[in-house]
Amino acid sequence: MLSVTARSDLYLLLGFYTALFVIYSLSFREMKMLSPGWLIGLVLLTRAPFFFSLPLLSDDFYRFLWDGLLLIEGANPYTALPSSIALSTFENPQFASYILEHMNSPDYMSVYPPFHQAVFAFGAFLSKNAGDAMHSNLLAGVNGMRLAIVCAEILSIFYFFKHSKGIFVLLPAYLLNPLVVVEGTGNLHLEAMMAPMLIAGLHAVFAQNHAKAGILYAGAVLTKLTPLFIAPALLFRLHRNQFWKFAVPGLLLVVLAILWFEPWTFTGDTAAGFQLYFNRFEFNAPLYYGLKALLLFGAGYQAATLTSTALALCSVVIIVWVSIRHRKADIFELALVVYLIYYLFTTTVHPWYIIPIVFLAIVSGRYLLLVWSFTVWFSYAHYIEPTGPSYLLIALEYALLGAAVLIESRRKRWLENEDAIKENYSY
Repeated sequence: MLSVTARSDLYLLLGFYTALFVIYSLSFREMKMLSPGWLIGLVLLTRAPFFFSLPLLSDDFYRFLWDGLLLIEGANPYTALPSSIALSTFENPQFASYILEHMNSPDYMSVYPPFHQAVFAFGAFLSKNAGDAMHSNLLAGVNGMRLAIVCAEILSIFYFFKHSKGIFVLLPAYLLNPLVVVEGTGNLHLEAMMAPMLIAGLHAVFAQNHAKAGILYAGAVLTKLTPLFIAPALLFRLHRNQFWKFAVPGLLLVVLAILWFEPWTFTGDTAAGFQLYFNRFEFNAPLYYGLKALLLFGAGYQAATLTSTALALCSVVIIVWVSIRHRKADIFELALVVYLIYYLFTTTVHPWYIIPIVFLAIVSGRYLLLVWSFTVWFSYAHYIEPTGPSYLLIALEYALLGAAVLIESRRKRWLENEDAIKENYSY
């Protein structure tokens, strides 16, 4: 039902999503007993319904297909604004025109990393060869990108089954989480492809396989940019020899991927696209909303425009401080804390942004934080028409998250005290 429900139907969406989350919660304990075969079967079963329709909760796929069309026709998506490209240059101008008409970002450059672009190109290739019907072309392209996500998820099953039985046991709780299913395969967001790669990289750090860790971490960054915020935690954790074993293969992969797109052809508009992405978009960010309103009331419009920059600087300072102070902490839990800090201070938190937090919360044993994978759907209140977002729902979302963080923090202290008492009694 979620594959055919519009995002403006908030309460219908929440009803269906709540039902899925209840089923997920009730079967949470049993998931640890799933074999690789059963898990693959459930992954395919839960993703299959989405392959019959286009995403209704996100229109980003139009931009994905646009970038993909540019790539397969020999153009660089980082060097031209969609609104400035002559449609006559495309092999199928009608298809390109339709995509451009429905795109939500025709006036800024692409901000998606190289591995993301490779998935776009695959989808565009399939859409180009699907026939003459517009809907068939769109669905073929979207399903091609969905297939890439599903294949990455299945590969993660084989990878963790071979390299980490501990994470494999926890993997079903991630792969069958409703947010991962719906926002990953359903709404076509590659956080679902990035998260297993990131976890595999962090596990390789834990296992002292630093060259593999560097490659996997670089792959995660080349898919989505948010793993960059974990870089300070890794930098201060690794010793000099470990760091170079980690950094050299990772940087080599990043450089090769970027060189493929001829960075010397980038213009000022490319940087402006990233600046627009990080400073202009506003979605589901209560700290930003509150601070901006306060500055607007107390200091005027000019000061309020600096809100995003001020929050970004605070985020960087806190992340670096936490990374130094807790550099010997569990790597998964440290990464989880870094992600939480970043999303608290950012201007935009779409539901699919939470996908890596789902995996990190599960691997670090902070299961109560999975409540955010449910309450983040309250943010679809931004699309309620005609009244606009319900800030009461947004406040409830973060209040429940705050309660979960507080309980988990106190539970950690209680467990540490209990271990200390047991250690004292052991003498």
